[in-house]
Amino acid sequence: MSKDKKKKKKDKKKDKSDGSLASATKSLKSISQNPLVADIVAAALVGAAAALKDSKKARRLAADAGDQLDEMSKQSANRGNAMWELALDIGRRTLEALAGEETAKGRKSK
Repeated sequence: MSKDKKKKKKDKKKDKSDGSLASATKSLKSISQNPLVADIVAAALVGAAAALKDSKKARRLAADAGDQLDEMSKQSANRGNAMWELALDIGRRTLEALAGEETAKGRKSK
């Protein structure tokens, strides 16, 4: 290989690393715009500061945060179950409608 080709390969490798860094930065910026992420980060910072100052208060804050996360997960599970039931219901109705159409076509052809 000539020296020019080697230089081009090295330049391409550098460009790829810059592109992955840029995409990582872009994705981090988009994540940081999420209000839930901002709240979690703020809670973590407050908890860390409280732990440095008052460990009992930090434990209380951590327990409260754990309880809130537990409640949120239960609500999400309930919503997921409701959506699953809705999907199953729609699927059943669709199958019944298709089966009804098939029997109607079979009767007409006889």
